[in-house]
Amino acid sequence: MVNIKSFISEFIQVGDIDQNQKAKIRIEPYFDEDAQFESLIAEVDYCGEKRKININKGNAKRLAAVWGDDTKNWIQKEINILLPSTDEEIKSKSKFILKPVVPANPIEDKKAQLRARGVSESTISELESLGEI
Repeated sequence: MVNIKSFISEFIQVGDIDQNQKAKIRIEPYFDEDAQFESLIAEVDYCGEKRKININKGNAKRLAAVWGDDTKNWIQKEINILLPSTDEEIKSKSKFILKPVVPANPIEDKKAQLRARGVSESTISELESLGEI
């Protein structure tokens, strides 16, 4: 017998949303064929737990605009889960809005990652001059 309470709690609900937390997509989102409305299901790490989230068409378009149409590219990417706030978001009748987390400056982000690994500044400069960063 299915425990409905644990089934429902698998999915992030409006009351669970902490707008200061980010979620990281765990696996490639898959199409939910049993849903009333077309949507993708994604498993995410959220607030220290493995949870699921429905990705409607509007949210899917927003994520695809940054990471592309191939959902394999979405794996391990971070998203913000926000409550609708603008007039357009409220009119969409989405329970929540998914926004991709994009580094402010990808080059500086890569340099910071290299520094954290102990790579010297001269090596970083050389990689940058070669176009590797």
